[in-house]
Parts: sequence; C-alpha cells; structure tokens
Amino acid sequence: DSIVFYITALHSTNDVEISQGDIDAANAVMEKITAIGAEVTLDSEKDILAAEEAYAALSDAQKALVTIYARTVLNTLKESTPVNPG
Repeated sequence: DSIVFYITALHSTNDVEISQGDIDAANAVMEKITAIGAEVTLDSEKDILAAEEAYAALSDAQKALVTIYARTVLNTLKESTPVNPG
C-alpha cells in the first residue's frame, strides 16, 4: 500500500508567494520520493539520488511544500497504524 498526496492549492502567507509553478515543482519531487517505495534496497539508490537531486534544485518555498507533504504522510501513517498497548 502507498499513500500519495498532491498539493492542489495553497494560500500564500507571511508575504511568501506560492505560485502554481512552485506547487508543480514540489509535486514532481514528491512523485520521485513516492516512487522510491516503502522497501528501500540497494536497487533503490538510483531513485533516491534522483529524488535528492530534484529536491536540492527546489527553491526554499518549494522545499517547504515538500516538508508539508512529508509531515502529512507521516501523520496519516501514525493515525492509521494500530497502537499496541504492550
């Protein structure tokens, strides 16, 4: 199973303008990250390096969008994972 989120709209705040181009660039990197998959092996190296390179090329605003995405995925996984009371 995999969870994929896409940013479709975001309101600009704190005098930071977010354009559709920023959203598209962040979504492209998120697709590369998602393509790595949950099971990381040595065969994943090419995909990981591609995702790192794409992320490094983003502007600070675009990187922030990817961070928001990562936190959303993490929170969704935490909510969907049963807690074992021990």
